[in-house]
Amino acid sequence: MQFSTANYITGRSPGDALFATPTQVQLKYTLGSAPPSAALQVGAFGSHSLSFTTQTGTFARAFASMPIPNLSVQAAPCCNTPSTLNISLFPAYVPPGNYSSELSVIPINVIAQPVLVEVDLTVTAPPTWLTTSATSVTFPGFTRDNPPSAPLQLKITSLGAAQNFTIQTHSVTPAGVNWFTVSPVSGATPTTLNITFNASALSKMARGTFVGYFDIVAPGAPDSPLRIMVFATVFPNTDFTLDPPTLTFAYTLGDPAAAPQTVGLDGVSSPIANTQNLSFTTSVATANGDPIWLHAAPAQVCVAGNSTCSSPTMNVSLDSTVVNSLATGAHVAYLNLTSPANTGDTTDDPTNSTTAAYVTVNLNVSPAPPSTSITQVLSQIADGGGWQTKIVLVNTDTVNAAPFTLRFWPGQDTPPTLVPVLTTGALNDFTLSDTIPAGGSKTYLTQGSTSGPLWQGWGELYAPRSVGGTAVFRQSVTADQDEEGAVPLKPPDGTRFVLPFDCTSTSGESYVTSMAIINSSGDQSTNVTASAYDTNGVPISLPSGPSSIPLTQKGHAAFAVCGGSGSDRLGALTGKQGTLVFSNPSASIAGLGLRFSSRNAFTSIGTLTTGNMEQRIAQVADGGLWKTGIVIVNMDSVQAGVTIRFYRSTLTSPGISLSLENPGLVGSVYTSSTNIPPNGSLWLATQGTSNNLWEGWADVTSNANINGFAIFRHRPSDAGDSEGAVPFTVPGGNRFLLPFDNTNGFVTSMAMVSPDSSQATITAAFRDPTGATITPGYNTMSLTGHTAFALTDSLPFYVGGSGVADFTTTGTELFGIGLLFNPKNSFTSVPILKR
Repeated sequence: MQFSTANYITGRSPGDALFATPTQVQLKYTLGSAPPSAALQVGAFGSHSLSFTTQTGTFARAFASMPIPNLSVQAAPCCNTPSTLNISLFPAYVPPGNYSSELSVIPINVIAQPVLVEVDLTVTAPPTWLTTSATSVTFPGFTRDNPPSAPLQLKITSLGAAQNFTIQTHSVTPAGVNWFTVSPVSGATPTTLNITFNASALSKMARGTFVGYFDIVAPGAPDSPLRIMVFATVFPNTDFTLDPPTLTFAYTLGDPAAAPQTVGLDGVSSPIANTQNLSFTTSVATANGDPIWLHAAPAQVCVAGNSTCSSPTMNVSLDSTVVNSLATGAHVAYLNLTSPANTGDTTDDPTNSTTAAYVTVNLNVSPAPPSTSITQVLSQIADGGGWQTKIVLVNTDTVNAAPFTLRFWPGQDTPPTLVPVLTTGALNDFTLSDTIPAGGSKTYLTQGSTSGPLWQGWGELYAPRSVGGTAVFRQSVTADQDEEGAVPLKPPDGTRFVLPFDCTSTSGESYVTSMAIINSSGDQSTNVTASAYDTNGVPISLPSGPSSIPLTQKGHAAFAVCGGSGSDRLGALTGKQGTLVFSNPSASIAGLGLRFSSRNAFTSIGTLTTGNMEQRIAQVADGGLWKTGIVIVNMDSVQAGVTIRFYRSTLTSPGISLSLENPGLVGSVYTSSTNIPPNGSLWLATQGTSNNLWEGWADVTSNANINGFAIFRHRPSDAGDSEGAVPFTVPGGNRFLLPFDNTNGFVTSMAMVSPDSSQATITAAFRDPTGATITPGYNTMSLTGHTAFALTDSLPFYVGGSGVADFTTTGTELFGIGLLFNPKNSFTSVPILKR
């Protein structure tokens, strides 16, 4: 055996050093078979025997690599060298997945280091989980005169043995009205369910959107009951027309947005008088999980002919920032019109509720020429004074190289003579020019002096639209602890953005929100106005001076928003949670928030510009030293009801449940007790107190456009925490890329979700910074739902070094999030690049 000086402390006899072979034990277990076991030889260098004991532990990144449950270590004879340890698994249920634990062989009565042995376990089983062809069904919008007669269909199967099931239906709105039926009401998998609208229920239904669900109850399936949401929208027999009822836009990526179009509301020849006088509120919904790429103004319109009507016409325009992020091809949005109760008019609505109509808006997006470059920004870069920033740029184009120019703009409080220093690459007049190989990446690190002056500013990247990336800035907290936050590379936010803030204090912990804001315009200075709202959407009064932020051309300002310090710019927000809305007349602005905790943690909070009626959360972790907070912001002009469906990971045992601090969680579904007003926000948190780790993902749905993020926290000790933020992602997309770094003690972990009810094949391509292919041990995996792993684990993918991971799926959708673990006890989230 080869001698390793890592096994003993210099100055003692080599006989005081233990050795173990092998140093990595791999166990494979198929549920229902005999528990696996393996032998571990423990000896001592030299001729005399040493006493020892053993201890099992878990890795710090427990959410990405589950510790092995029911691990048994026995020795015969015990515990003196030489010994043979028998490592085995107790014959108890262990859910399918990949597990890792650390076995320490610890010498007794000698000064020597323990020997560390990695124990990996792979558990497989013929799954018996229920699967369905969709997680929700929706009846297309219809009028009261023409309810749907054809049933909706849903396929239900189980992977493995057939499962007997029964159906339980529920109406959420209106309560107690059975407006849909499901047949058959019982049976066995596989089969097809028919969901039929009950037209006789219309006598008890208002105009509007209605929600129900049914549970598929199968006692033999671990994920039973499986809940399927049902939606239906009832439109009125309208007494006005939309002129035109359909709009069509064409857009080429990189070009200015097309000119706005108009829609008029015209009364019919014999209008119902009360409807004629109604005003309507406009809102936008998109299809296929697109972000909101459409604007309509004004927010209130009315029918022409009404004596009090001042706005019978809507101007409909494209959001130039959002349409640039859309995939090429056809897109559809719906401009919805809703009104208050039409008093006295019950001709087509016995409940006398609302009147509604909608305009269909079609958009065709064409690709940009390959040479087209765009401007993207990094809203915060910090170097010196205990701060360091790493910038990672990724070329998602695997055919063409990407030349770029990165300009560093100093902040308004940074001395103009101070220049950031890069450890690789040289700045020429604050500018870096380079080329990213096809499929490759470039990484730049600032020098990061702990004692030198602080340079703060922002970065402006001019590059082909195939380039994405992030900046990770690091604060040195103590000699043994760093904290990190990520800044996404993105186009400027436009003239307005929303930033959630948290300046509350609880027993033993307080929060401070700071931020950076930039003016990316090169031809005008501006004053940005800040407006604040509490969680109920009620305005918070702010002093006129501090709430107006002057920014020069290409200017940058960074400051503490609130939190109790005398230097807080908006101290009136101390003790509160809510949203800040930043706007200005014409300049293009962008920003970033940071939430600092008194427990030595901070995380980045991205700005919000648009919303969607459905959002995904790629990772939720609760228990096992993890806790997750969820922040939901109403980005719409109407009140937002919210439903969150939590889905357990393939790594989470069926016996472990999720718990929230907030009331409203029934089983795996959370429903808000009150609606979120416009500009309001909802702040949720898991309990985080269980010793068992629950992890998975979540689907957030609403009747309004919402956005937000999740913050999950790791609490390894009483001294300090580490946090990472997971931005919401809109549904859709079957490819994403993730930069990874598994060098110098860093470890990249990730969560991945395939929401398809049937199993999908995930293919991974790994490339080094030059774009050359890295061949892992495996490059495919099968996935239904959620999984999490470190890229240093043996399964499903193992890859060393640094570079770019490129994931695609045979399913309809794939999304995820990355986490970069620092060797100095911290981590930060790494956003994926959807392409």
